[in-house]
Amino acid sequence: MTKIEFINAKEFREEALKLHISESQKGTIETVEECLNEADELELWKPILISIDDVYVGFAMFGLWIYEGDHGRLWLDRFLSTSIIKAKD
Repeated sequence: MTKIEFINAKEFREEALKLHISESQKGTIETVEECLNEADELELWKPILISIDDVYVGFAMFGLWIYEGDHGRLWLDRFLSTSIIKAKD
């Protein structure tokens, strides 16, 4: 059975920084380092590592603006998957 986990990337910063965007994405998508720095500045951002069977295969970040609208506003942002995932497609 496949084990999928979502792990706090701030606590595993070194592992998160090993994940990179592709060359074609540079300049249009924030790097993992930029995301982590932004999460350090604004606590509403929650960066996560995505692990499949104990291998880090992706990164994502989400944020909750609790005072916007009746129920707040949730952003699902900055999804990154490694070539391990892409190779299985």
